[in-house]
Amino acid sequence: MNAYRISQCLLVLATCFALPTVHGAVGLRSPQGLGQDDSTSLRPIAAARQAEAPVWRGAAGVPLPFTSYEEIEEFLRTAEVVGRESIPVGVTGPVKVTLEKDGVRTHAVFRHFKHTYQRARMGDGRLRLNLTDSYAFEPAAYALARMLGMDCVPPAVVRHIRGRRGSLQIWVYDAVMERDLPEAGVVRLDRQAGDDSPDRTPPDTVVWARQQQMVTLFDELIGNDDRNGGNLLIDPQWKVWLIDHTRSFYGRASISGLDSVIFVNRGFWQRLQQLEKDQLHEALGDYLTGSQIKLILRRRERLAELIDGLLQRFGEDAVLYDSWG
Repeated sequence: MNAYRISQCLLVLATCFALPTVHGAVGLRSPQGLGQDDSTSLRPIAAARQAEAPVWRGAAGVPLPFTSYEEIEEFLRTAEVVGRESIPVGVTGPVKVTLEKDGVRTHAVFRHFKHTYQRARMGDGRLRLNLTDSYAFEPAAYALARMLGMDCVPPAVVRHIRGRRGSLQIWVYDAVMERDLPEAGVVRLDRQAGDDSPDRTPPDTVVWARQQQMVTLFDELIGNDDRNGGNLLIDPQWKVWLIDHTRSFYGRASISGLDSVIFVNRGFWQRLQQLEKDQLHEALGDYLTGSQIKLILRRRERLAELIDGLLQRFGEDAVLYDSWG
């Protein structure tokens, strides 16, 4: 964890202990699109609006015509690839592709790297043996987040592009990497005319703390030891987006780094307790092995023990909250 994240954690924890818990209405928070680029919506995709359908936005906050996660997934699977360019970040060779279908154009990230390292050194110096880095873990993380009611992992699917099988994840517009927050800040779309000054601290430290702690809980559930300031994106509404899960689902049953957790989303907690082996195999079986799914359940048991301990110690009103935003 870098110095900036440490300072932010200290700030939000101090604020959280000083302020009362805030409860909001139950429901899916509408995701805001996230990087500066041309994303054009010319003709709506015909489909019935579903309950709790997300509103996905493209460049400069322009709404895209998707009315459900399923429509986004179908677009990713079937839209024509009309452009490609390399992304000069990381070592796995991700590609930014331009997709177009029925007059709708936007971008996505194509990852096709898959390799198992006998020995791998993580960013924090920890050594991992037999670490698999796989594109398939991106749609797996997305699918599991959906199962838990989380809307902070951009939709991702498996697809073949130019003869290569990989994962395709919708682009996140107008976002800044967390590691760049101290210098770049966040430029809000609703800022006053002529105000180009970025924000460098979250407007609501309680909401920010909740998001950070849900990132920690989710990463422990999926065995992700590679979270860093380059794969957390912050959008203009200070919503945190989780990307790049290709080194997740590591072969460990233990959990750690949860000492700072004091808030848990109520829906996440309810769904976490309801996860079952058959349910996970049905949703994740195309991406994960049986042993990887078994380890999710073992980590789930340890997370449940942790959260149950928080509830017994502080009570539901202090720990659980309803709104994701």
